[in-house]
Amino acid sequence: IYGYSLGNLDKRIQKTIEVIKNNIQTEVFEDMYKSPIDVNQLSELIIKEVLSDYTGIIHAGGKRISIYDFKKQALEALGLPTNNLIKTQMPLNPPVEMLRDTSLDNSLMKKLTGIKPNTIKEVLQKYKT
Repeated sequence: IYGYSLGNLDKRIQKTIEVIKNNIQTEVFEDMYKSPIDVNQLSELIIKEVLSDYTGIIHAGGKRISIYDFKKQALEALGLPTNNLIKTQMPLNPPVEMLRDTSLDNSLMKKLTGIKPNTIKEVLQKYKT
């Protein structure tokens, strides 16, 4: 879950912005995948499903994307440079909390709600720093 909520930008994105603005190189995994979704769009999805007759599990997420590509697209959407993002690989035997792929199949979410996840650019572009 990422985006802008209650007057604040996601803390992880904020941290990346601070590192980049301080001209510090940061290594980011290009082989770790997630399905990030805008916090506001997720709220909309929850409301739609609570009010529906559907019973069951819905995977609520955006498009599968690597952590590196997510951070790069987020910085670009905010009008910030990406040259200090350094692609790196996950360790061969990562700690348990570092799963390589936690992306979700959002096809049922889209079918039931009609919600098409916003792109990172759509979510963040209006908050250029």
